[in-house]
Amino acid sequence: MEAGLKRFFIKSACLFGLVVAASCWLFPMFFEPFDFPGRIPSIVLIWAVTCGSHYWLVKSGKHPGAFSRIYMIQIAIRQFVYLAWIAAYLMLFREHALLFVVFFLATYVIFTVFEVISLLKL
Repeated sequence: MEAGLKRFFIKSACLFGLVVAASCWLFPMFFEPFDFPGRIPSIVLIWAVTCGSHYWLVKSGKHPGAFSRIYMIQIAIRQFVYLAWIAAYLMLFREHALLFVVFFLATYVIFTVFEVISLLKL
């Protein structure tokens, strides 16, 4: 495995651990009924999609045109996956809707900023 990919996966695993720890420690300070069933699966989903899309981009992004095209395809696929996850969760657990959406958005922003910073280094 390339050194850059290995470094990205190590950093993303560390970020994954930090997000899980922060979600257990910081989030309950701001929201009362904190324990909801989609917390850890949401973090795992976002982390897995981020790692998979970064791997796909690095492996296929040798040419600038291919990089842009694949990045736009990935964004579309990623948004449909996230939208499907959010819709399914909200249909199953309506009582945690606001808490879930706020948590998912915060986690999404953290991992998106991390991914963009990593891609800018490429």
